[in-house]
Amino acid sequence: MTIVDVQNVSIKYSTREVLERVNLDINSGEIAFFLGKNGSGKSTLVQTILGMHENYHGSIELFGQPRNDEIISERVGYVPQYSRVDRDFPITVSEIMQLSCRKHAKCSVSAVGHLKYLDSESLIDKSVSQLSGGQFQRVLIARSLVNDPDLLLLDEPFNNLDYETRKRLENLIVKLNLEKGMTIVIVEHDNSLIDKLTKNTANNKDEFEDLKIRKFRFDNKTVMEEKT
Repeated sequence: MTIVDVQNVSIKYSTREVLERVNLDINSGEIAFFLGKNGSGKSTLVQTILGMHENYHGSIELFGQPRNDEIISERVGYVPQYSRVDRDFPITVSEIMQLSCRKHAKCSVSAVGHLKYLDSESLIDKSVSQLSGGQFQRVLIARSLVNDPDLLLLDEPFNNLDYETRKRLENLIVKLNLEKGMTIVIVEHDNSLIDKLTKNTANNKDEFEDLKIRKFRFDNKTVMEEKT
């Protein structure tokens, strides 16, 4: 099944065209990497898929239907770039998780349970403004999983994470993909994470072969699929 279907999409910021006539599809159970330098349109396409950027032409479908707020709310998880999130808002980690759970019809585990994915349950009562960069990134990742999404969009999710937390997240990505069949889109600059996932995270040859990885290169307003 096609989970994300982008057809002939061109995106603008004001009068500046960021992407031109993009065509790509992402199928169920795949891990798709959006690769390219800063400003190449990777995050812009993710935000457009999510309905956060409306200055575009073309067709975007999710799960075989025209993209709409209900589908995004119920079936999609999203981790924005760390730098795009306001940390000064007076709210605790617990409140962030509870608000996310109330927003969605299904919450697969408790707020603390989601935080346990990245060994972060001790942060539950802290104010967001008190968190370090790495701690806050872990909270954003946990929040993205509250609705047990079928599609997970991660925009540079490894920023600000220490080595041990990076390893936990690498393993979590593989677990969510192989055990839950979650389709995952990851925005990164280069191939280094792909190499880590395929060489270091998969525990055996069969698990490695089960990973369905695709790479899309963003450059000069275009998107091209690369061989893995």
